[in-house]
Amino acid sequence: MDKMKQIEQKERIKQECLAYVKQIMTEYGVSEDSKFYIEAKRHAENLYDVNLQVLIQLVEVPEEYYQKFFQLFFSSYLIDSALDLERENAWNKPVYLFAGMKMVSEYFSWLKEKCSQDMVAVYEKYYQKQLEYQVLERKWEMPIAYIQRFHSYEMYHQKQLILLYPLLLLSQYGIEENRVTAIYQAFQLYYSIALAVDDYYDAKFDIENQTLTPISAKYYLINGELPSVDSDLKEVLIETEKEICSLIKQLQAVCKENDLDENVFLKTIKLFVDVENGKIK
Repeated sequence: MDKMKQIEQKERIKQECLAYVKQIMTEYGVSEDSKFYIEAKRHAENLYDVNLQVLIQLVEVPEEYYQKFFQLFFSSYLIDSALDLERENAWNKPVYLFAGMKMVSEYFSWLKEKCSQDMVAVYEKYYQKQLEYQVLERKWEMPIAYIQRFHSYEMYHQKQLILLYPLLLLSQYGIEENRVTAIYQAFQLYYSIALAVDDYYDAKFDIENQTLTPISAKYYLINGELPSVDSDLKEVLIETEKEICSLIKQLQAVCKENDLDENVFLKTIKLFVDVENGKIK
């Protein structure tokens, strides 16, 4: 696909994704001029820019696939919000949860129509692991199981494991297995980096909200207790910065070895990380 057609395709798919967000919000009685809707739309645009348009630049598959991929992304955002935002308006949180679960149900119905039972079973396995992570990260009072598994960012893609699942479907659209594997590996690292950067910036919020992250796990391993204020994390954040930069180098290596354009991934990362000098901005 030439550059101009790809740009047109990306914009068309983006608008279709945003139209879907409008539809699902309207179904749950959310007004377009409400703060709730505006915030949901902002996150939808960000999810598209950071994730979906990256994939569009790497593979050419039917547009239905991209739309369903976005649906899974946005459902995860809504469900995570319902779980994480303790100070959110009590009337909004059920909307997050119920709308998100409806989107998950729609995706699962589509999947069962399109895929073999074996692939459906893989999806269910991924979803179970995703749920396990979401339970573990909330166990602030009993953090050991989390700390044992997530004291580094090497496996942090498991926080969004369900979002890696659609990449497994690419082979069904004629994408060679070797390329599917390479794209999967690149996205594993990309997600770990994006999530780690998010944790770095949200360290104070995560402590206040009592959400476990590898940052708090690192602190626990050093101090034998969880941090109580973000000022406790100075040394741990320095190590986290180094780990993020190490993951970026791994991502660049995977891209180079597999003829993937690293700039497709680094465009977003560079908004937050000085890649050349190995520093968080």
